[in-house]
Amino acid sequence: MNKHRRKAILTICMLLCLTWPSGPVQAAEPETRQEVKTYEVQDPDGVTDLQADLPSSIKADGKTWNLVDCQYETLKKKAVTEDRILATEVISDWILEDYIPPETIEKDGKVYTLAGITETVQPKERTIQATAETVYPDVISKPDIPLSCDTTIYDELLQADVSVTLPLSSVTNSDYQWVNDFTFTLTVQDVSALYYELGGDWIASDQVPDLGYAPEILTFLDLSTEVYRISSMCWDGAAYQTADGRYERTITGSGSRYVTTYTATYANTVSRSAAQGKVYTVTYNLTEPIPTGETVYTIQATGIYRLLQPEEAELPTALAAGTGGAFLIGLTGFVYRAKKARVYALGKNGEYEYLGKVRIRFQRSTGEYKVDLPAKFRRRTETKSFRLELPRSILRTGFGKNIIIANKAHLEHCSVAAEITVLNL
Repeated sequence: MNKHRRKAILTICMLLCLTWPSGPVQAAEPETRQEVKTYEVQDPDGVTDLQADLPSSIKADGKTWNLVDCQYETLKKKAVTEDRILATEVISDWILEDYIPPETIEKDGKVYTLAGITETVQPKERTIQATAETVYPDVISKPDIPLSCDTTIYDELLQADVSVTLPLSSVTNSDYQWVNDFTFTLTVQDVSALYYELGGDWIASDQVPDLGYAPEILTFLDLSTEVYRISSMCWDGAAYQTADGRYERTITGSGSRYVTTYTATYANTVSRSAAQGKVYTVTYNLTEPIPTGETVYTIQATGIYRLLQPEEAELPTALAAGTGGAFLIGLTGFVYRAKKARVYALGKNGEYEYLGKVRIRFQRSTGEYKVDLPAKFRRRTETKSFRLELPRSILRTGFGKNIIIANKAHLEHCSVAAEITVLNL
């Protein structure tokens, strides 16, 4: 080896020593975040199509996060039903004010659910049935009853009292009965003598008449014995002298009357101004759920995003450095040289057979790895099922990133793992 060649090799080795880390490089665990969405679908097998609803990248706090994986979980499933109408109930009525019907009604122990409501504005001639009474209590005979009376009725629409005149409609009276509410006074004159006269009889001046003289006393008071009864009598104080010098004494008595109660009823239908109300027609249905045979699945999609490192964003600038750029490119190619994955194909015996290696490319624009399976591999197996083993360097630094296994007819998105099984490519 000549001297100039030894110098070149020595220079490259020194540069490598200056730029290569002094110890083993420990790859930092990639920083990730998650975005979660929930969907309802009827086909759980097609749920992966929902991945497009998750953004491919997220920018927050000056950082960029790239979608590297999407995981799906079925939270619950529910049978789809439709209601079958068993019976219908229609209610129609004119209502003055706005009306909100109840959501449900009960009939014959069954619950009907509100199905619809219609309303039509319809004025309605309105009348008020007005009545009034005049009572004549405890009378001995029929009183003079007027043929009409003035009274007030309440108009709900106007929310006010209205004066009306009502004609006499009927007169009734209760059964007759004796009522103990009769009292009277009787003055006896010339009580200074030894006797006083009552009904042609002479009675000692210090005695009150006994009840046997009740008819004479009632006749003297001009009261009918068929209507009045006397039950007791007594002196009301001592005798007293009048202005003309005569001595008098007062008798008080009590008894009962034969009375009845008369009731005069006045009534009429009073016409009022037309009311602008509405006719509400409300329909309620009695239903039962019938299975349709379909099922609704609630799916939770969890998107996993990896933080884009600053060196990944600045790498193209570093590669385009000025002086010594050719050497740096070569060195970078050495550090970030193309990786290779080992490819296995599933044979008819159910075991995987080694086919060879394929290149793994890292796409810095998307933060994803990509593997192209050549057609020769696909021709060597009939099952079209493959398994990839990734190198340790990718497993160490690329955990959580997306890896695309591709051929001309298919793309398969997977997460970086020790072994990746890709079916039916």
